[in-house]
Amino acid sequence: MDEVEQIQEAIQQLVDRRRRRRNEGRAASELDEEEEDRLLSDLLSQLASLKVPSAAEADKRGADDDLASELRKLRRQNTITHCLLSAMIVVTAAWQLSAASLLLSLKSGLTNPFKTAVSLIGSVLKGGGGGDLQELQRLSSNSNHQQLEGPSSAPQLSLPELPAISLPSLAGDS
Repeated sequence: MDEVEQIQEAIQQLVDRRRRRRNEGRAASELDEEEEDRLLSDLLSQLASLKVPSAAEADKRGADDDLASELRKLRRQNTITHCLLSAMIVVTAAWQLSAASLLLSLKSGLTNPFKTAVSLIGSVLKGGGGGDLQELQRLSSNSNHQQLEGPSSAPQLSLPELPAISLPSLAGDS
């Protein structure tokens, strides 16, 4: 039994004793009645102090509620941050793949500069507007395919050999 129940039981016994005395028609002395009144008021005040939470308990409960609400807000912020970070990772990966494919198409265009130049000029003359990335990719895939198959029947363009010229030394032979 906790204190509240004990105090309630003591109050109930005191009230029951008074009722029995009144029912029996016995009159209590003024001294007994004053003592019972004082005891009853003490018990009621103790009961009220136990039932009503103290200011410290109320502050503690309020602090706990504030802490719980802050934790809910923090959890929500963490969820939002996690989602945004995941989206940024996906966007960055897609951007890196796009940049890599562009670099690969440029590399294939630079490994076969004459084919690229001829295809660009041909597309300008046909009205294609200066060539686009799809044309470059098609050419690069064709050139890669031709490199794997070996030489084709199309004539190969080659650069003329430059004569070897000896240049005087700039170091100054003294």
